[in-house]
Amino acid sequence: MTPDLKLSGAVELYSEAIAALDLGVVIYEAVDIGADFRILTMNPAALRISEVAGSDVVGKLLSEAFPGARDMGVTDALNRVLRSGKAEKLPALQYSDATQKTDLHHRWFQNDIYALADRRLMAVYSDVTDAKQADRDLGERVKELRGLYEIHRRSQTDTDLDQYAQHVCDELVRSMQAPADVRASLVIHGRTWCAGKDPCEGPRLRVPIGGEKKSPGSIEVTFSEATPPLPEELEFLKGTASSVSLWLSNRKALDNAITLERVLGSTDSEVALLNEHFVYQIVNPAYAARHGLTVSDITGQPIAKVLGDEYPSSGIEEKLKEAQQGNRVRFQQWRETPEGPRRIDVTFAPYSDTQVPRGVAVSIHDITPLHEAEAKLRRVAEVFSSSAEAVMMTELDGSIIDVNNAFTEITGYARNEAIGETPEIISSDQHSPQFFQEMFRIIDAQGRWQGEVWNRRKNGDHFPCLLTVSAVRDEKSRVTGYVASFSDITTIKQNEHRLELLARQDPLTGLPNRTHLRHTLDSRLARAAPGNRSTTILFIDLDQFKDVNDSLGHSAGDELLKVCSSRLLDSLRDDDILARVGGDEFVALLFDVPGYENVSTIASKLIAVLEEPIAIGGETVRVSASIGICRYPEDGADTETLLRNADTAMYAAKKAGRGTWECYSQAMTDVATRHLLLSGAFREALTANDLEIVYQPKYDADSLALTGFEALSRWTSPDFGNVSPEEFIAIAENNGLIVELDYKVLGGVCAQLSRWRAARLLPPKIAVNVSGRTLQQADFYQRLRDILEHHDVSGESLELELTETALLPQPEKQAGVLDQIRALGLTISIDDFGTGYSSLSYLQRLPVATLKIDASFVRELSVSKDADAIAEAIIAMARALDMGIVAEGVESEQQARFLRERGPMSVQGFLYSKAVSAQAATDMLPGDARHTDRGEALLSSQS
Repeated sequence: MTPDLKLSGAVELYSEAIAALDLGVVIYEAVDIGADFRILTMNPAALRISEVAGSDVVGKLLSEAFPGARDMGVTDALNRVLRSGKAEKLPALQYSDATQKTDLHHRWFQNDIYALADRRLMAVYSDVTDAKQADRDLGERVKELRGLYEIHRRSQTDTDLDQYAQHVCDELVRSMQAPADVRASLVIHGRTWCAGKDPCEGPRLRVPIGGEKKSPGSIEVTFSEATPPLPEELEFLKGTASSVSLWLSNRKALDNAITLERVLGSTDSEVALLNEHFVYQIVNPAYAARHGLTVSDITGQPIAKVLGDEYPSSGIEEKLKEAQQGNRVRFQQWRETPEGPRRIDVTFAPYSDTQVPRGVAVSIHDITPLHEAEAKLRRVAEVFSSSAEAVMMTELDGSIIDVNNAFTEITGYARNEAIGETPEIISSDQHSPQFFQEMFRIIDAQGRWQGEVWNRRKNGDHFPCLLTVSAVRDEKSRVTGYVASFSDITTIKQNEHRLELLARQDPLTGLPNRTHLRHTLDSRLARAAPGNRSTTILFIDLDQFKDVNDSLGHSAGDELLKVCSSRLLDSLRDDDILARVGGDEFVALLFDVPGYENVSTIASKLIAVLEEPIAIGGETVRVSASIGICRYPEDGADTETLLRNADTAMYAAKKAGRGTWECYSQAMTDVATRHLLLSGAFREALTANDLEIVYQPKYDADSLALTGFEALSRWTSPDFGNVSPEEFIAIAENNGLIVELDYKVLGGVCAQLSRWRAARLLPPKIAVNVSGRTLQQADFYQRLRDILEHHDVSGESLELELTETALLPQPEKQAGVLDQIRALGLTISIDDFGTGYSSLSYLQRLPVATLKIDASFVRELSVSKDADAIAEAIIAMARALDMGIVAEGVESEQQARFLRERGPMSVQGFLYSKAVSAQAATDMLPGDARHTDRGEALLSSQS
């Protein structure tokens, strides 16, 4: 069997997406109810952005690997998402950790956090330091540009460092609240200038020039105890430090302004500055190009004029006003472009200086690739987490970097036990090194390998699985790792083996069954040429078997059958074939035995060995056998005829007194004569609509609620009385009338459904038997559709019961017809399941909804271990294929109890109800109190 493998392709997509994205992806697991978070895996982009190696951080707590994450707010955000289960998009945050030896310190990151299953979370982040720096520097740089001329002029007049530094110190002292009680000092590049009281002891304020990092110096003011510093004085010191820094850097300001202009001109991001009236003061080329204009076209124009109709309808004005009030406004939206819709990220930042009071800085970034990648990653991550197949991702060296929940469930290894190990932990050692060498040769050549392998669970158990291994490649097509997905197919293998045995072997005796016998005899006859020596069929029926079964129990009966089969085998030649074809019936095929005298000698020998005493359960029992003999080609030219004639001869032996044998002869033609007469009478009855449709109820095995009916045909002939369905259906099949019979029943059932509906009754689904010959009719689908439309009946009201033999010829063609039937709303069930050549492969290809366990199996439930095993195998297979189950022919409480204990299913049989007339079925429909009373009575009798 080949399970559906679409999920493997989804897992490959997930791995390729992680490897190829330029976004950092980290999977966390909550520890101590969110007190901290363990890093489970980081993709290559995450390791590159964070400037760490996977071995240094994977498996560690977040607080250990990245100490600055808590102050950054990431830990709190993870806890919020863990509690709410809702994704959260964080603003750009700055990472600060003085212990870091890399550029990670003070960089800015954009984080999106998503909740996964099992207290896991996924963070997708990117380094937005450059974008953040551009946003932050926009206001500062504009100020520098506007003050550039004044700064340049002052730098030309105040060129003496000593004079300027001393002037700063004097101004600091004069500006304090108590000038007489302070001392100011200025340190620049190791040189110091001072002013004020000396010495002075008390509180101190120190402000670096240009920031702590690479500061050229500092300003320090010491206050007296009596006049401690005011907050405004600290701000004044900061402003003074900025002035000094500006004075020191005035020679670089012009270069910085030119650099800024080049940056704004070269970036794809759109940047603009609006004044308090929302008039453009500055725009970069990208912003202008977006509107099909030049920078000079937009500068000085109101935003409302440039945006046109978009402005009043988009809510932009309200957002600009909010930014003007000091709030940073950030939002995302879709933008229509000639190339299609694009996702953009828009920021309105408050900006103010002497030239542009209450202004707004605008920055717009196209984040379409990021948006698409995030959506794709979320979908694939969900598939990975919830997949029913085990998924394992490894590095190029084979070390496992991640597994999903199904891997843990199937192998028994917890996620933390598997990560860091290699696939050797689940290797069963049942495959040679050459096997894996060939596997990876195919992966290198084709990118993937698929096949069945044996793996090992943590407890040491070996299990078969369907495995797919795919190579993960980077943007340069280099293999960076592997993804393996597999499913446990133990149950499927077991069911396939059981079905193979059911199809060909009698589970009690180990002999070939009826199906195997027919195949063998068909093959033998097909190879037989005219003039070849004959094939002899001995149909053997045990006499007194029922007496043993009834008196000593079914276990004794089973033991008797095994002893008899062994004695028969020992008495036949190696080339002969013995099969068990029924409860106490065997068939022996004898090849190349000349003459009836020799055959009769063998038959007498078999009867003699069976009549020898048999010890069973401390008792001695005796049985005999009745044997019917026929020969090919004298008594028939095909398997069906030969077996039928041998069976007829066997019944003649029983009538002759049992314990003997009879050869088939023309004298045994009574059955054929009756068959001929019945054929004519049946044709007339079918034409005259003299057949009655009855309905056998189906019940829920547990609650005994009515679940459906099976429509059955009944015929009472004026000449022959009540004719059994087996007899007249065989006539219909032999005479080509089965197709007409099937359509008569379908039409009659639909007419009855229409009458029930007109009476405002709600009948359950009605099952109708359809022969293989009817199903193979070219116009079957159309005629079925016409019947439904004629009676105005929904296909959902009907179920078609088909035998296995009806489905075996051309299963692909049959599947097409059944798909059309399913499209009409009808469901499909397989009748008498287990009596034909069952195969998982053909069942998978057909849209079958229900399996019916044949009455021949149900009859021996709870009295034969082998019968129990057959039923359990069928039930297990139906469950594996997600099919419903109906057990037919339930006649005893033992059988009912066995079926109830095997889970939900429907049952039918004489224990519950015989087939009833349409009127009686009407009385059982919802609303009829008698139906409820009957259900209560049945429940009471089976409790």
